[in-house]
Amino acid sequence: MKFLKENWFKRLLYLSKNKKMKAKILIVALLFSSGIFSQKVVKSEVDSFTGEKKTASNIQIIGRNFSTAIGLTLRTVNDMMFIDLGFTYTTKATVINKEHDIMFLMSSGEIINLHVNDNNFRVLQQYLRIPLSVPNEFIEDFANTFIEAIRINTSDGYIDFKEFKDKNKLKVKNLFALMKKELTKS
Repeated sequence: MKFLKENWFKRLLYLSKNKKMKAKILIVALLFSSGIFSQKVVKSEVDSFTGEKKTASNIQIIGRNFSTAIGLTLRTVNDMMFIDLGFTYTTKATVINKEHDIMFLMSSGEIINLHVNDNNFRVLQQYLRIPLSVPNEFIEDFANTFIEAIRINTSDGYIDFKEFKDKNKLKVKNLFALMKKELTKS
């Protein structure tokens, strides 16, 4: 087996010296890697017991730094959209209750407040997932404008996530547009 691996690598190295082969290898590599960071629907099914149409996206990381990271996954159930907002926050313990809001500052200047669906989330140096329902009037805003900052209100004040990279903002906007299309499918 070792012999095959060594010969394969030598053959690839030999082929890469040829300019035409370099171009072909590059094109093949790009084709295989193009889907890695794209927005995808990873689940699309109809529940056999309830008849509900359910879809879910892959996770998109919005931002990260040394102590925190924030990302989201989108889900739809029939004609409703949900955001599963996940983040790590390693500075201190805090509690997020049903009466706390998650605020999204959009590139248009609009602030969208979404209410926490479940109760009593505790953040203690770990990853936390917060489910949020997205009212239909905000789906268009998420699909057409960028998220500039996110504020998570907690029992200890708030946690701000901002200064997202442009490529991450674009991925999230495109993910909302993709899931909006999924909502309109019959």
